Amino acid sequence: MDIGGSFDKTLKEFGINASWLSRASGVNAQMISRFRNGKEVQTDTLEKLMEPLPSEAKQYFCSLLLGSAFKVDLEALVKEMDTHQLGRVVYLAGVRLTEDETLIGSSSDSHLLAS
Repeated sequence: MDIGGSFDKTLKEFGINASWLSRASGVNAQMISRFRNGKEVQTDTLEKLMEPLPSEAKQYFCSLLLGSAFKVDLEALVKEMDTHQLGRVVYLAGVRLTEDETLIGSSSDSHLLAS
């Protein structure tokens, strides 16, 4: 998939419309539309378009560009982390779990993760 097609698919996947992205990035909506339809853009324009996107959307976009070559060995990553990095991952996982009650069963359990 080309870069414009990947960008278009990312915006659709995350429910991001060109009007919002134009306001958030400062890039003309017409330019965004042309890019989504295959016209190339300058690197600085792509950076402006990427900046306001949520991190999950940025990761999704990159995974589309990389295709099947994008594979993460989570176990190997964890083994390579120092104590500070591993603590940060555990903290972020705890925060994520407390935000989504369906992942932990009920809101009464969330205090266990937050403490």
